[in-house]
Amino acid sequence: MIKKLILSTACVVLFSTMFVTAQNRHELSILGGGGLSTFNYNTSIGKDKMGFGGHAGIGYTFFFHKNCGVGTGAEVAFYNSEYSGNFYTQFMATDQFGTEFLYSATLNDYVEKQNGMFVNIPIMFQYQTNGKHKFYAALGGKVGIPVMAKYQTNNAVLQARGYYEFE
Repeated sequence: MIKKLILSTACVVLFSTMFVTAQNRHELSILGGGGLSTFNYNTSIGKDKMGFGGHAGIGYTFFFHKNCGVGTGAEVAFYNSEYSGNFYTQFMATDQFGTEFLYSATLNDYVEKQNGMFVNIPIMFQYQTNGKHKFYAALGGKVGIPVMAKYQTNNAVLQARGYYEFE
């Protein structure tokens, strides 16, 4: 009977110690943020304007050492952007009869608004300090999966002209 009591007590102490230790190795977090966002336009004409964007999600970090851990999670991110400009092009063209002419086109007051929503899956390496107040730094990346994308354009004015030179 005493052997069973000692064995049972030892098992309870062992498992409760493992449970407390395991709890210190796991971290669950809730995250959110917001600010200016944009899509990365790469254009030599026109201009882009940032819009409001943000994200919210949950994270999980497993600490394999008291100061080092690996984290992942899931978050939803929203991006907004605007692109606008006046565009002009001009080049020599040939009509169906083989006659050359100067073609020009102008697009005035063009505005395009874009919105996107992504599900992001981060993978991060985290280092944190010891002590009552812990500071940490994380390094890693995210995989973004597009869930929704839409755009809206205005009624811009397009003018096209052809100039024939006759002698």
